[in-house]
Amino acid sequence: MAYRLDFTEQFEITTAKTAKWLKKDWSLKSARKFQDKLAIAIEKVISNPFIGQRSRKFEDIRSVLVTPHNRLYYRVTDTTISFLELIELKQSPLRNKYE
Repeated sequence: MAYRLDFTEQFEITTAKTAKWLKKDWSLKSARKFQDKLAIAIEKVISNPFIGQRSRKFEDIRSVLVTPHNRLYYRVTDTTISFLELIELKQSPLRNKYE
């Protein structure tokens, strides 16, 4: 089944912020590596939407690990995969609204 893909504004903001930080504080190579890993994670979700771990708070939200420090949260409905947000795992666990 082909799903329609939806990228929320929050997802776009958090991914751009992470890539920008990597480019500024680390290197362009690090930012590109992150973007490649993110693209691979998105492709995995598209090919198998129920691969992700379920959220503890929300039954309809799942997540996949992009890097050891970033987790991608998404929601699957009958017709759509909505990419919700990229959460940095080094932050306080209390700031993660999905867990």
